[in-house]
Amino acid sequence: MRGKLKRSESLLWLFIKVCLYIILMAIFMISLGRENHALVRLSRTMGITISTFIVVGLLFVSIYGKYDVGRRKSKPIVFSMALAAFFTDIITYAQLMIMNTITPSVYAFRFVSIKALFIAMCLQLFVIVFFAYAGNALFFKIHKPEKCYIVTSSQENLDAILRGILKYRKQYSVEGIFDYKEKDLASKLVDADTVFLYNIPIPQRCELTNYCYRNRKNVYFNPEIE
Repeated sequence: MRGKLKRSESLLWLFIKVCLYIILMAIFMISLGRENHALVRLSRTMGITISTFIVVGLLFVSIYGKYDVGRRKSKPIVFSMALAAFFTDIITYAQLMIMNTITPSVYAFRFVSIKALFIAMCLQLFVIVFFAYAGNALFFKIHKPEKCYIVTSSQENLDAILRGILKYRKQYSVEGIFDYKEKDLASKLVDADTVFLYNIPIPQRCELTNYCYRNRKNVYFNPEIE
Protein backbone atom coordinates (compact mmCIF):
# COMPACT_ATOMS: atom_id res chain seq x y z
CA MET A 1 0.00 0.00 0.00
CA ARG A 2 2.79 2.39 0.93
CA GLY A 3 4.58 1.51 -2.30
CA LYS A 4 1.51 2.44 -4.35
CA LEU A 5 1.13 5.72 -2.50
CA LYS A 6 4.80 6.52 -3.07
CA ARG A 7 4.51 5.77 -6.78
CA SER A 8 1.35 7.88 -7.01
CA GLU A 9 3.09 10.78 -5.32
CA SER A 10 6.10 10.42 -7.64
CA LEU A 11 3.76 10.58 -10.63
CA LEU A 12 2.09 13.66 -9.12
CA TRP A 13 5.39 15.52 -8.79
CA LEU A 14 6.47 14.43 -12.27
CA PHE A 15 3.20 15.79 -13.65
CA ILE A 16 3.70 19.10 -11.81
CA LYS A 17 7.28 19.43 -13.07
CA VAL A 18 6.26 18.70 -16.67
CA CYS A 19 3.45 21.27 -16.40
CA LEU A 20 5.90 23.87 -15.07
CA TYR A 21 8.39 23.32 -17.90
CA ILE A 22 5.67 23.31 -20.55
CA ILE A 23 4.19 26.54 -19.22
CA LEU A 24 7.60 28.25 -19.22
CA MET A 25 8.19 27.18 -22.82
CA ALA A 26 4.66 28.18 -23.86
CA ILE A 27 5.16 31.65 -22.38
CA PHE A 28 8.34 32.09 -24.42
CA MET A 29 6.77 30.80 -27.62
CA ILE A 30 3.55 32.80 -27.37
CA SER A 31 5.22 36.04 -26.23
CA LEU A 32 7.75 36.05 -29.06
CA GLY A 33 5.26 34.54 -31.47
CA ARG A 34 3.39 37.83 -31.66
CA GLU A 35 6.20 39.23 -33.78
CA ASN A 36 7.62 35.93 -35.03
CA HIS A 37 4.61 34.17 -36.49
CA ALA A 38 6.54 31.02 -37.38
CA LEU A 39 6.73 30.22 -33.65
CA VAL A 40 2.98 29.74 -33.29
CA ARG A 41 2.33 27.62 -36.36
CA LEU A 42 3.78 24.34 -37.56
CA SER A 43 7.10 25.20 -39.16
CA ARG A 44 10.78 24.39 -39.13
CA THR A 45 11.39 27.45 -36.95
CA MET A 46 8.86 26.24 -34.38
CA GLY A 47 10.38 22.75 -34.25
CA ILE A 48 13.96 23.96 -33.90
CA THR A 49 13.03 26.56 -31.28
CA ILE A 50 11.13 24.03 -29.16
CA SER A 51 14.00 21.55 -29.42
CA THR A 52 16.52 24.21 -28.45
CA PHE A 53 14.42 25.37 -25.50
CA ILE A 54 14.03 21.81 -24.18
CA VAL A 55 17.67 20.77 -24.56
CA VAL A 56 19.14 24.02 -23.24
CA GLY A 57 16.53 24.21 -20.48
CA LEU A 58 17.32 20.73 -19.18
CA LEU A 59 21.03 21.56 -19.28
CA PHE A 60 20.68 24.73 -17.19
CA VAL A 61 18.21 23.13 -14.79
CA SER A 62 20.78 20.41 -14.10
CA ILE A 63 23.43 23.10 -13.53
CA TYR A 64 21.55 25.60 -11.36
CA GLY A 65 19.10 23.32 -9.59
CA LYS A 66 15.91 21.42 -10.19
CA TYR A 67 12.37 21.93 -9.01
CA ASP A 68 13.11 19.96 -5.83
CA VAL A 69 10.35 21.06 -3.49
CA GLY A 70 10.56 19.57 -0.02
CA ARG A 71 14.35 19.48 -0.17
CA ARG A 72 14.98 23.19 -0.49
CA LYS A 73 13.19 26.32 0.61
CA SER A 74 11.09 28.23 -1.89
CA LYS A 75 13.47 31.17 -2.37
CA PRO A 76 16.48 29.04 -3.45
CA ILE A 77 14.21 27.13 -5.83
CA VAL A 78 12.93 30.39 -7.32
CA PHE A 79 16.48 31.73 -7.69
CA SER A 80 17.89 28.60 -9.37
CA MET A 81 14.88 28.04 -11.64
CA ALA A 82 14.80 31.73 -12.62
CA LEU A 83 18.51 31.61 -13.55
CA ALA A 84 17.95 28.47 -15.61
CA ALA A 85 14.95 30.03 -17.38
CA PHE A 86 16.85 33.28 -18.01
CA PHE A 87 19.80 31.64 -19.75
CA THR A 88 17.50 29.26 -21.62
CA ASP A 89 15.53 32.23 -22.93
CA ILE A 90 18.67 34.12 -23.95
CA ILE A 91 20.18 31.22 -25.89
CA THR A 92 16.88 30.24 -27.51
CA TYR A 93 16.23 33.88 -28.42
CA ALA A 94 19.69 34.21 -30.00
CA GLN A 95 19.09 31.04 -32.00
CA LEU A 96 15.72 32.41 -33.16
CA MET A 97 17.29 35.69 -34.27
CA ILE A 98 19.89 33.75 -36.26
CA MET A 99 17.17 31.75 -38.01
CA ASN A 100 15.31 34.97 -38.80
CA THR A 101 18.36 36.22 -40.72
CA ILE A 102 17.52 35.15 -44.26
CA THR A 103 20.69 36.47 -45.89
CA PRO A 104 24.29 35.34 -45.41
CA SER A 105 25.38 38.92 -44.77
CA VAL A 106 26.36 39.46 -41.12
CA TYR A 107 24.97 43.00 -41.35
CA ALA A 108 21.43 41.61 -41.74
CA PHE A 109 21.49 40.12 -38.23
CA ARG A 110 19.23 42.07 -35.85
CA PHE A 111 18.00 41.71 -32.29
CA VAL A 112 14.26 42.31 -32.44
CA SER A 113 11.32 41.48 -30.13
CA ILE A 114 13.39 42.48 -27.10
CA LYS A 115 10.32 43.85 -25.34
CA ALA A 116 8.49 40.55 -25.93
CA LEU A 117 11.48 38.68 -24.49
CA PHE A 118 11.42 40.86 -21.38
CA ILE A 119 7.68 40.30 -20.94
CA ALA A 120 8.19 36.54 -21.31
CA MET A 121 10.88 36.55 -18.62
CA CYS A 122 8.66 38.49 -16.22
CA LEU A 123 5.75 36.10 -16.76
CA GLN A 124 8.04 33.10 -16.32
CA LEU A 125 9.33 34.51 -13.04
CA PHE A 126 5.76 34.89 -11.78
CA VAL A 127 4.99 31.26 -12.73
CA ILE A 128 8.20 29.99 -11.08
CA VAL A 129 7.41 31.85 -7.84
CA PHE A 130 3.88 30.43 -7.81
CA PHE A 131 5.01 26.85 -8.47
CA ALA A 132 7.83 27.03 -5.90
CA TYR A 133 5.68 28.29 -3.02
CA ALA A 134 2.60 26.25 -3.96
CA GLY A 135 4.73 23.13 -4.47
CA ASN A 136 6.40 23.41 -1.07
CA ALA A 137 3.04 24.11 0.56
CA LEU A 138 1.59 20.97 -1.03
CA PHE A 139 4.64 18.87 -0.12
CA PHE A 140 4.51 19.79 3.56
CA LYS A 141 0.78 19.27 3.61
CA ILE A 142 1.39 15.69 2.48
CA HIS A 143 4.53 15.09 4.58
CA LYS A 144 4.92 15.73 8.28
CA PRO A 145 8.34 16.95 9.49
CA GLU A 146 10.88 14.17 9.92
CA LYS A 147 11.42 13.11 13.52
CA CYS A 148 15.09 13.82 14.15
CA TYR A 149 17.61 13.39 16.97
CA ILE A 150 20.87 15.21 17.55
CA VAL A 151 23.97 13.52 18.90
CA THR A 152 26.80 15.88 19.80
CA SER A 153 29.56 16.50 22.35
CA SER A 154 28.92 19.87 23.98
CA GLN A 155 26.45 22.69 24.47
CA GLU A 156 28.48 24.87 22.12
CA ASN A 157 28.24 22.29 19.35
CA LEU A 158 24.53 21.84 20.05
CA ASP A 159 23.89 25.56 19.67
CA ALA A 160 25.80 25.58 16.38
CA ILE A 161 23.84 22.73 14.78
CA LEU A 162 20.48 23.85 16.16
CA ARG A 163 20.86 27.19 14.41
CA GLY A 164 21.04 25.32 11.12
CA ILE A 165 18.30 22.77 11.76
CA LEU A 166 15.77 25.29 13.08
CA LYS A 167 15.88 27.08 9.73
CA TYR A 168 14.11 24.00 8.34
CA ARG A 169 11.26 23.60 10.81
CA LYS A 170 8.96 22.19 8.13
CA GLN A 171 11.47 19.49 7.23
CA TYR A 172 12.72 18.48 10.68
CA SER A 173 11.21 18.21 14.14
CA VAL A 174 13.87 17.86 16.86
CA GLU A 175 12.56 15.18 19.24
CA GLY A 176 15.67 14.53 21.30
CA ILE A 177 19.25 15.58 22.01
CA PHE A 178 21.92 13.19 23.27
CA ASP A 179 25.54 13.28 24.35
CA TYR A 180 27.63 10.80 22.37
CA LYS A 181 28.93 9.31 25.66
CA GLU A 182 25.50 8.06 26.73
CA LYS A 183 25.13 4.29 27.09
CA ASP A 184 22.93 2.28 24.72
CA LEU A 185 22.63 5.32 22.50
CA ALA A 186 21.54 3.36 19.45
CA SER A 187 18.48 2.04 21.29
CA LYS A 188 17.35 5.61 21.90
CA LEU A 189 17.33 6.35 18.17
CA VAL A 190 14.96 3.54 17.22
CA ASP A 191 12.03 5.76 16.22
CA ALA A 192 14.13 8.44 14.50
CA ASP A 193 13.66 9.30 10.84
CA THR A 194 16.86 11.36 10.73
CA VAL A 195 19.93 11.52 12.95
CA PHE A 196 22.38 14.43 13.06
CA LEU A 197 25.88 13.63 14.33
CA TYR A 198 27.86 16.77 15.08
CA ASN A 199 31.47 16.93 16.24
CA ILE A 200 31.70 13.50 17.80
CA PRO A 201 34.80 11.27 17.69
CA ILE A 202 35.30 9.06 14.65
CA PRO A 203 34.77 5.65 16.37
CA GLN A 204 31.36 6.67 17.77
CA ARG A 205 30.44 8.40 14.54
CA CYS A 206 31.21 5.29 12.48
CA GLU A 207 29.25 3.08 14.87
CA LEU A 208 26.15 5.31 14.80
CA THR A 209 26.42 5.87 11.05
CA ASN A 210 26.49 2.12 10.41
CA TYR A 211 23.50 1.69 12.72
CA CYS A 212 21.53 4.30 10.76
CA TYR A 213 22.42 2.71 7.42
CA ARG A 214 21.40 -0.75 8.65
CA ASN A 215 18.06 0.58 9.90
CA ARG A 216 17.38 2.83 6.89
CA LYS A 217 17.55 6.09 8.77
CA ASN A 218 18.79 9.34 7.25
CA VAL A 219 22.06 10.38 8.84
CA TYR A 220 24.09 13.59 8.51
CA PHE A 221 27.46 14.34 10.03
CA ASN A 222 30.38 16.72 9.71
CA PRO A 223 33.60 14.91 8.82
CA GLU A 224 36.09 17.47 10.10
CA ILE A 225 36.62 16.21 13.64
CA GLU A 226 39.53 13.80 14.22
